[in-house]
Amino acid sequence: IIGVKNNTKSTGYPISLLEDKDLIGTEKFTDKEIKSSEDIKNEFNIRHFIKEINMLEKASNDFNYIEKQRGELVHKILGKIEFLRSGEAVEKVSEIVERTLFQEKQKYNEKELTKTITGFFEKSGIIDFFEYRDERKVFIEQEYVTKKGEMFRMDRVVVDNDKVSVIDFKTGNKDKEGVYKNQVINYMNILKNIYSGKTIEGYLAYVDLQEMRRI
Repeated sequence: IIGVKNNTKSTGYPISLLEDKDLIGTEKFTDKEIKSSEDIKNEFNIRHFIKEINMLEKASNDFNYIEKQRGELVHKILGKIEFLRSGEAVEKVSEIVERTLFQEKQKYNEKELTKTITGFFEKSGIIDFFEYRDERKVFIEQEYVTKKGEMFRMDRVVVDNDKVSVIDFKTGNKDKEGVYKNQVINYMNILKNIYSGKTIEGYLAYVDLQEMRRI
């Protein structure tokens, strides 16, 4: 804007020019207000990096959710097996995996799950705790309450004449074994108060690793 309409005839011009101080847009930009191509590039890189972080976090969360869902599925499959007779692991596990996937409407690889769980029974030594015995009692996903009123659900508790064994099933790796170990120790202490006079044993059973260790 350099002028305004002149309503008087004193100047003889149709407009009156504005003084310099009134001009709009005469201020000069400082160097700080003008972004260099390097600044723009760095800003883009920062935004792009943040976007990559968000994508990685989302991928990690999705992976953790899938792993958690798979772990729950494996627990449900094992929870449907009270006893296994010698030589029937493959047939029975295959049948239960197929039925569970259908009931839960899951699309996990049936052959992979069957192979993993069957291998777990054959290689880890866990089969001993699924063997049928007349005097044996098995409690699956049983909830126990402490004297403080705290409730804990144990995967598998096997009660024999002379001992009680608690087995905690885990999928994945041993990254949190310290936490898992403390959890089993807590279970053992709870069972000591219930089954006084019996030996209490605790086990961590890693399904994917196909191994088991006594705590």
